[in-house]
Amino acid sequence: SGVDLSGLDLAGFDLERANFRDSNLRNADLGKANLKGANLQNARLQEADLSKADLYRADLSGADLTDADLEDAVIDAAELSGAVGAKLPEE
Repeated sequence: SGVDLSGLDLAGFDLERANFRDSNLRNADLGKANLKGANLQNARLQEADLSKADLYRADLSGADLTDADLEDAVIDAAELSGAVGAKLPEE
């Protein structure tokens, strides 16, 4: 199973292709982070700050995004099947 990174400040970090499968990222600050191609399958991202994060081709399948901030996040080609709670920005 994944790691507990809840509440951590990872804003702006280069996390390209990182493996956060099954991890707890609740209330983590991932604003402006590079998460291109990251594995976030089944990750717990409730109340996480993903504003302006680059999630291009990230795998968020099964992730819990309840109350996560996705404002201005790049979600092009991201896998969101089975993800719950995602409030995607208006086009």
